[in-house]
Amino acid sequence: MNFPALYGILSPLNLQLTNGLKILHTTSDILDIIKKESELEITLSGDRDLTGEIVFEFREQSEIVSLLFDGFKPDIIEKGNRTIVNYKHKHNSTSILKILLNED
Repeated sequence: MNFPALYGILSPLNLQLTNGLKILHTTSDILDIIKKESELEITLSGDRDLTGEIVFEFREQSEIVSLLFDGFKPDIIEKGNRTIVNYKHKHNSTSILKILLNED
């Protein structure tokens, strides 16, 4: 299927990343997730004409200390127990979303 650049596909995931953190949904393709001690690296891909979005949900308080999208701070919106991250996809390339986690 071909979709015009004005539309995006929202993929509901409900994917548990840690004991208290999960990905609810994303508009990007998740190619890989690497979990290190207190860091997650998520490899993302998507249409360069569409804004990417990924929504994280946490249990009681956010485990996320900081986020970097290809080395830059993305647009972040906090709503209750959810963190919404918006970013721009690169043309014909993947991007890395690095998440530094609280070690508690």
